Amino acid sequence: MTRFIFEQATIDRLNEIKRQGFNLYTLINMFYRRTKLRLNIPDAVVMRVCDSFEKYKPKEPFPYFMRVLKAESEQHFAALQGKHDDPEEINEEGLKKMKELLSSINMEGNV
Repeated sequence: MTRFIFEQATIDRLNEIKRQGFNLYTLINMFYRRTKLRLNIPDAVVMRVCDSFEKYKPKEPFPYFMRVLKAESEQHFAALQGKHDDPEEINEEGLKKMKELLSSINMEGNV
């Protein structure tokens, strides 16, 4: 059995949805088996999937779960990407490493 690593609020929400008849633990397990993904699904994504299940109560849970999980994951990671695009959040050490990398590429190109 897969061990899920979620915050307590997410686990409570998953259990609440399970009491309503949708065992999302099984769907998450199926997702991990089919995709062979080794990373955890972010808690924020799982919470939004739970909200969607509660709102729409799908008749075919797994295909619905896959669609919603994909859409919510894309939104989540796009939002994270947007946060890192802010120039004020760029790490000075990261800039230094990038300059070193670019200079090494430039040096190799001149040889």
